[in-house]
Amino acid sequence: MKAFVMPVLGTGILLGVVVALGALTITQMFAPERTVVQFASQKTNIASVQNANTSTAPDLPKRAAVYFEAISERPIFAPTRRPAVETVEEIAVIEPEVVPEPVEIKPSLPPNIKLHGISGDRENLSALLSIEGGSPDWAPVGTLFGNWKLTDVGADWVLLKSGDAFHRVELYQ
Repeated sequence: MKAFVMPVLGTGILLGVVVALGALTITQMFAPERTVVQFASQKTNIASVQNANTSTAPDLPKRAAVYFEAISERPIFAPTRRPAVETVEEIAVIEPEVVPEPVEIKPSLPPNIKLHGISGDRENLSALLSIEGGSPDWAPVGTLFGNWKLTDVGADWVLLKSGDAFHRVELYQ
């Protein structure tokens, strides 16, 4: 029985302390603070509020008195609050940008390519090509020859592309 009573008693005390601290915290959080309305409701003289050195309200901070003085000297809705400032608007002239007309780049003549053979599987074909009568080299799809790109390899042909122009080279040319 003693083993059951002690944990229940300890838990109850701990729970009571937590509830008390929570209630204390909540009352402190929502406690009313002194506001401007409360300062105004006190029987203070406006002249004493304006003069921070001779203030009769001991709770009124000096900074608040300075703010009150500045506000009372310059009323917000008075037409003479601030003199009107004349503003001169400058109109900026925006000159349009001169855009040069696009120049069409004509593809160069295709290089003198000779197709010697094709190797690889259907997805990874390579072509054995020689340029201008040089020694042949294997070229996969995507190889560049100047402005011309090897775009496709068939069973007995290759296709080169430059811009919108195409050049097909056959195996037995």
